[in-house]
Amino acid sequence: MTHFNLPHLKTRTFGRPTFHQPEVDSTQDLLKKLVDDGAKEGTIVLSDHQSAGRGRQKRTWFSLPGPQIFCSILLRPSLPSHRWPLINIVAGLALRRTLQEIGIAT
Repeated sequence: MTHFNLPHLKTRTFGRPTFHQPEVDSTQDLLKKLVDDGAKEGTIVLSDHQSAGRGRQKRTWFSLPGPQIFCSILLRPSLPSHRWPLINIVAGLALRRTLQEIGIAT
């Protein structure tokens, strides 16, 4: 697993640190191991391929060959737990807007 910092980030928390592993069962599983080792909020785990990914409501899936990126981010929100699902929606919308702004079709 490669550990690196992203110097162009303008955040104090997110992506500090970032880890990358080309292939994993699940980025969530790898992040859980880092949490057990004391990972801080904002830690990011990236992978190019997952063989046992999990999504919302514990739905499982796998990635097909080709250029992709999979990501898990350690959050410790101060929101009540019933509002946590909104984080995925907001993050997805922010990602879509960002990709459009840099010219990547969505």
